[in-house]
Amino acid sequence: MSLVYKIQRAIHNYHQLYIKHEIPVAIFCTGRVGSMALFSTLEDAGIFSFKIEELYNATKRRNYGSGEWFYQNVLKAKRKAKIISIARDPIALMISDFFNKLHWIAEQKRAWEALSLEELIALFNTRYFEQKRHLSHLNWFDNEFKRSLGVDVFDYPSPSTNGFEHFTTELYDILLLRTETEDNIKSKAVGDFVNRPNLKIQRSNVGDQKIFGEVYQDFKKALIVAPQHLDTVYQSQYARHFYSIDELARMREKWSTAQ
Repeated sequence: MSLVYKIQRAIHNYHQLYIKHEIPVAIFCTGRVGSMALFSTLEDAGIFSFKIEELYNATKRRNYGSGEWFYQNVLKAKRKAKIISIARDPIALMISDFFNKLHWIAEQKRAWEALSLEELIALFNTRYFEQKRHLSHLNWFDNEFKRSLGVDVFDYPSPSTNGFEHFTTELYDILLLRTETEDNIKSKAVGDFVNRPNLKIQRSNVGDQKIFGEVYQDFKKALIVAPQHLDTVYQSQYARHFYSIDELARMREKWSTAQ
């Protein structure tokens, strides 16, 4: 991200917040859940929006990215904000995260070409979990959302019934979504939330379309996740809050056998 862009973005943010007095919309969630598509949709609709994965650690940095600006000018100032957060089938999320960070996990460049499918699957079932990368996603709502906003999403109703959940606190208007929710339902929920009834979320940054797309597809079809990892993931508070018992059973079955 260039310095020129950062300056332009800061000027835009100040104008929206301090001159126009608009309420900011923050897409605040872990990565690999479809947040970029939603952010691009809101940006294209002219909505004063942010895409943020970390806020708690923004208190310790001074590099003036989106999280830092939002923390300093919204959270610290105790201004009202709209917050959208997104959950995803944890194993699907972790697969996407695994490929996105494969260079560091495998400790070699273009590992999706250098390693066989069997080696990639073994790497996911061993090193990915041994490095505890899965915990950053399973614990994100405690480590980031709750610590930053003072809101525990697990105290509120689950979005498993409708595919989304909307609730308010003293400062924040909060919408919880799930990646798997049908696009038309998500679009309507977000459109109503930001007062744009005709909003339509466009997909972007899809893992299947990236440079490793074919390998990524083959990996998902061949993957069998170790039972102990399925226990850890689908018995977590994250999984049990965002998905029904039947949905969790289907997810577990999906990743227990090659497709």
